Amino acid sequence: MIEIRNLVKNYGDIHAVNNLTFTVEKGEIL
Repeated sequence: MIEIRNLVKNYGDIHAVNNLTFTVEKGEIL
């Protein structure tokens, strides 16, 4: 299992991702 919580990605002043949370279970393809 892979779990991502509260992911934030900025490019300078641009907020591309804000507070992304998700889980990928064993056998799932992302």
